[in-house]
Amino acid sequence: VVAGGRRTVRLPRIQGDGMARPGALPGVKGTAITGIALDQPLGSSSSSGKARRGGASETLRRGGTLSLTPSMAQIADRDVTIELQGFPLPPPFKLGGKHGNVITKSTTNTVHRGWRVVAISGKRCAATDVPAALASAQRGARYTVTFRLGEDDGDDDQAAALAAALAAERQREREDAERARRRQLEAEAAEAERARREAEESAQKLRAAEAEARRRREEDERQRQQAEEAERRRMEAEEAERRRLEAEAAERLRVEAEAAQRRREVEEAERQRREAEDAERRRLEAEEAERRRRAAEAEEAERQR
Repeated sequence: VVAGGRRTVRLPRIQGDGMARPGALPGVKGTAITGIALDQPLGSSSSSGKARRGGASETLRRGGTLSLTPSMAQIADRDVTIELQGFPLPPPFKLGGKHGNVITKSTTNTVHRGWRVVAISGKRCAATDVPAALASAQRGARYTVTFRLGEDDGDDDQAAALAAALAAERQREREDAERARRRQLEAEAAEAERARREAEESAQKLRAAEAEARRRREEDERQRQQAEEAERRRMEAEEAERRRLEAEAAERLRVEAEAAQRRREVEEAERQRREAEDAERRRLEAEEAERRRRAAEAEEAERQR
């Protein structure tokens, strides 16, 4: 886009809560950054660009020789325009420096310490007028802020602010690297802990399986012993029952033999008694016959006399 003698390169529009997305620059939660413009005067030749870069280098060397970080280099000798949401959100950065137009603190990744505000809502401002212009623009729904690094316009604190910004940027990089290292260590520790827990769980499962197998073996052995004991008792009971039946049979035979013996003795006594009675009866009959014979003989002898 060519406007007002400047070339403006628009980057993709960002809306939302400030989370980084593919193809977008990260913003601040509640801040809608609709575009970032890198402005450069038209018709600039390579020689003039070298001269401008030389001026910027000369400005940077005022506080000592400094190397620009990527966030600083993107606006060195160029303008960066960012659109922000206004009321009720406060600006996502703090201003300071000798004239109050240098970023001293930022809550968004699109604005960095050491950047210098040169325009508000498209209007160039003197360094001392930046705070008032920003407060006025911030009362609206949306406004733009243009930043620049290089071509010092009288702000003696620019080099010091840049040095502080570079130190803060490098400190952030060191902190990011340390956080990344800690995350890596935590991830490795978590992985080691997970592996340890898995190994412990596997060992516990193995011990539990071995204990269960041992319990089953003991249970099988106990059941086997119980079965053997039951079989032994059954055989003993059968043997005792057989002996009892044999004893009962022997006793029955003995009783029967004794009964038979008593019957034989009774029968023998009865036979002898009968024989004695028959002998007594025959004796009596013989005596009676003898008495009758003698009586008959006596009568016969009496008659003969």
